[in-house]
This record gives sequence, structure tokens and C-alpha cells, in this order.
Amino acid sequence: MLHISAYAVFLLGLDMQQFLIDLGKRPYIFVGALGFLGLSALAVTSNHFSIRRLGKRWKQLHRLIYAILAIALLHMLWVVRADMAEWSGYALVALGLMLLRVPQVERKLPRLFRSVQPG
Repeated sequence: MLHISAYAVFLLGLDMQQFLIDLGKRPYIFVGALGFLGLSALAVTSNHFSIRRLGKRWKQLHRLIYAILAIALLHMLWVVRADMAEWSGYALVALGLMLLRVPQVERKLPRLFRSVQPG
């Protein structure tokens, strides 16, 4: 919210006409807006009421986080093209977090943590 609010206030001056122009002219703005819409949908449905109401569809909706993450990384790549080191750091963190979701990795985590704990 802070990122898109800063863009709307400081770069657009809250001019929605300019936002529509930017959507058509700058693909990174379009991709960023798409990511924001996806994250907004997940935020709005991240409560107990939505989980009960959506049932199995809730899980399907929230699996979109993987695509939204790719969209966010693409948006950032276009924005910080000159600093690949910064982007690579974020991409590596994102990759690490997504790897934790792989069932084979997730199953091994408890064993890893047990072997590291002091005896």
C-alpha cells in the first residue's frame, strides 16, 4: 500500500487520467498494478469469514501467490534494471521462501531443526 500510495501521490499527483496513460505506455506499471490487484484479493480474503465462505476455492485463490510473486519480481526487475544485485537478493529470498513450500523440503525441516537444537 505504501509503494502504490507514494506512486499515486508523488509521481501522479493523484491524477487518475495520468495513471491510465501510464498503464498503456509503461509495461512495468501495468505489471505492478496487476500484482497489487492480486495481493489485494489475497488480503481481502485472508480472514476466517472468507476461509469459511470460499471453502476449497480459498486455497485455490491463495495459490495465486506464486504467480503474484513472479509478477512482483518482474515489476521490480523492470524498475531497478541498473542494480541487478539488489534484485537478485530479493529474488533469492523469494526463491528460498518458495522452496520451503515444496512438500519434500517441508517434511525435512522438523528434522533439521531438531538436530540443531542444543541437547
